[in-house]
Amino acid sequence: MTTFRPSRRTALAALAALAASRPLAARAEGLTILAAPSTASILVARALDSGALDAVAPGASFNVWRGPDELRAALVSGRAGAVTLPTNVAANLHSRGLPLKLVSVISVGHMHVLTTDPAIAGLADLRGKRVQLYFRNDMPDISLRWLFGKVGLAPDTDVFLDYAGSATEAAQLVLAGRAQTVLLNEPAASAALQAADKAGLGLRRAFTLQSAWSEATDTSTFLPMAGLAVTADTARKDPDMVRTLHQAISDAAAWVRAEPAAAGALAEQRLGFPALATAASLEMGDSIVIPAHTARPAIEAFLTALADLSPALIGGSLPGDDFYFEF
Repeated sequence: MTTFRPSRRTALAALAALAASRPLAARAEGLTILAAPSTASILVARALDSGALDAVAPGASFNVWRGPDELRAALVSGRAGAVTLPTNVAANLHSRGLPLKLVSVISVGHMHVLTTDPAIAGLADLRGKRVQLYFRNDMPDISLRWLFGKVGLAPDTDVFLDYAGSATEAAQLVLAGRAQTVLLNEPAASAALQAADKAGLGLRRAFTLQSAWSEATDTSTFLPMAGLAVTADTARKDPDMVRTLHQAISDAAAWVRAEPAAAGALAEQRLGFPALATAASLEMGDSIVIPAHTARPAIEAFLTALADLSPALIGGSLPGDDFYFEF
């Protein structure tokens, strides 16, 4: 588990905040944020590093979760008060008795189909092809399977899916010439493109899940794949802190868009991501933060699509009003 704690400057500011007028009992002392192993975590790192949470959550820290079991255990035990995670996982946990409040959508379509095949430009072009994926039954796999259905492609009949143990392994298979087409998140996609360029391999971005979603649904609705959620207990005890956290992450997204090189350096320092590849991925300007209640129509459209494959993916039914944090 990768752990990030505020800098000495941030820690001193937190100590100074102890003398503030707000009662200590009302503060989110020692708030732990569990962040997904993706570029979205850069927003959490920046929010903490900027000192934006010092007054409302002194001593806040974040850990990167590595699997759903770890995520669930931390939420159930109360070790984490906030988390970034796929939106369907948040809905599933909420429906299964772990009350969460979805605060923000913090990731929009950061999944890219890369290929060395010049004939591939969109979903329909994958007929008869093999696609290298990773993490069977994870969000990218599920989303792609639903999209195939919308364009009349049956997995394992019209298009063939292979699975690796990680995004890095999937990228290596393409770089080794053992696969032509791969679905990757960032910064793995940008890292693969940089490695391919050095090797003289004609790897390119063919399309994104966002563009495929727009094509398949014939709408411009964005793809709300991941979000920031807090436990219902955290929202009840300190709604002002939750609002500050949302704003801090929103400000972090603006900083990432304006300073991709600095954000790449932060990602390398705090998360171990390759700085140059991360900066290249962030230069595309995909970092967006939207209040969840504002994005509810898009979230429900996405969850409904996943439920078409299996209602269990969202916990059986769409979550109600109590799932969305009200600002």
